[in-house]
Amino acid sequence: GIIVSNEMGLRTLFACFYRRLHKTSRLLVQAEVAESTEQGRGLGRSLVRKIVGRSADGFMVPGASGARYLNSLGIQSNKIFHIGYSADLRKFLALPLRRPESAVCRILYSGQLIERKGLQPFLQGLIGWAACNPERRLEFILVGDGPLRGTLESMELPKNFKMTFCGNRSFDDLSEVYARCDVFAFPTLADNWGVVVNEALAAGLPVIGSVYSQAVQELVIERANGWCFRPNDPQDTSATIDRAMKTDSQELASMREQARRTALRSGPEIVAARISSAIS
Repeated sequence: GIIVSNEMGLRTLFACFYRRLHKTSRLLVQAEVAESTEQGRGLGRSLVRKIVGRSADGFMVPGASGARYLNSLGIQSNKIFHIGYSADLRKFLALPLRRPESAVCRILYSGQLIERKGLQPFLQGLIGWAACNPERRLEFILVGDGPLRGTLESMELPKNFKMTFCGNRSFDDLSEVYARCDVFAFPTLADNWGVVVNEALAAGLPVIGSVYSQAVQELVIERANGWCFRPNDPQDTSATIDRAMKTDSQELASMREQARRTALRSGPEIVAARISSAIS
């Protein structure tokens, strides 16, 4: 039989012991890891992961960053399967790609309002750009909640910049918010994946995405369906925001189409097929 275990912690350690006792069994581990999320891990966790690495027969990872992390533990590449990640995208795929003409550029963020998501430095970059381009109007729309909300709300904004906090929304209501926006921002400092990137691309929103998100690394192509940046580098953040905000409407329309095509190539049925292949 085949054991499929999620993550590389205590549960998977028990699965390793079972694998050793039952010699005909095989162990396949869903390793939701990335280089950005594994920095500074304690000695105990590293030891457990090395034991798992020696005991398991195969590992499924979201992308290349996860594979590189497993390689650093001594796990050979031929034991690693690139799976990706997806979700139910039907509501987002049903949205029209064309957006009505507007004098305001609406930038959407969806997720927790916490420090790890890189919202403060990204917002400072947006505010700086708006201050230097007073003829342009920006609106930063945030869906979600968290302890950082009060700090974000208290930031001083230029007259041509508006922030809208939508709070938590149900999944069924999310697509309506995506339909009102022009681009999507995901400035995370560390994420195994970031399924909101899949949703944004399916909705036809080019993504201003952090290189510390595995979803951005795997799905976002510079100036084809988005823009990639290092959120802990203020200069790179500002330059990337400038590139995105100065993209003309014709190029933006082409990027919307490419974003949708990218999402269609990473749907749930494709991820399921890769998992089935790994098991086989």
